[in-house]
Amino acid sequence: MTFPLLAARAVIAAATLALLALGSLHILKPEIHPSRNMISQYALGRHGWVMALFSGKMHGVLFLIGVPCQLLATLLLSLAADSESSNASIPLLLTGLIWLSFVTMMAIMLMVGPGKPSNPNGPERFLGLPNRLFMITYGVWLMAAAWPMAH
Repeated sequence: MTFPLLAARAVIAAATLALLALGSLHILKPEIHPSRNMISQYALGRHGWVMALFSGKMHGVLFLIGVPCQLLATLLLSLAADSESSNASIPLLLTGLIWLSFVTMMAIMLMVGPGKPSNPNGPERFLGLPNRLFMITYGVWLMAAAWPMAH
């Protein structure tokens, strides 16, 4: 088995594990409302260990480093793959969804950010949706990008 084949299969397995863990947390912690809460809320309390499979302890620092790197990596790799192959349109489309979900999430965070009064009927009630779309789309992007090399 070659290294690229092994690496591609490992990427698909890791992305699948992360998405399955996220999905299971929705079942294990039904008290956390998906549209109102960020994914990181699953790391608190009972069953928090499931979230630790793909979040770790340095959440804030990793968010500031990881998310911009994810955005840049998916864009650059999708553009490079698009120029090399005719099968790269799916990762490029997913990159657009990743960026759209990120921009939406940041816009909501700016509207409801620190120092602003909480409003349960305001835009914060939707904060969890672009957060989940970001993570799900990124996981699917990883699988789509690795798929051609995994066979």
